[in-house]
Amino acid sequence: MKKSKVKKVKLKKGIRVKSPESLKIEPVIKSTLKIVGRTYTAEGKTIEEAATNLKPEVTKAVGVLVLEKGDVRKEKILPARLIYLLFNKVSRMSKELAIKQLNMYFDRKLFE
Repeated sequence: MKKSKVKKVKLKKGIRVKSPESLKIEPVIKSTLKIVGRTYTAEGKTIEEAATNLKPEVTKAVGVLVLEKGDVRKEKILPARLIYLLFNKVSRMSKELAIKQLNMYFDRKLFE
């Protein structure tokens, strides 16, 4: 993460105000999950964060996960087992393995 430099600006009345030189908004990854006719959306800075911020009610069905960042858009069909491991209450190890599989589905270089 880049820190924005703060420049002190002197106003006419002698009051100093700190203002950032450049206001850069980091693009976020938008994730959309479609399961059984329902659509869930979330955002995050990384693929893992964008996917884990989703809170689907149904976790035992095949779904379509769409990740978008700017002009880049990728769609993948996720098997029911992977959706179950990502969003249901399972052990930490199982959840980490599911996140690793999710990273293998999507190319990380496109979303960095």
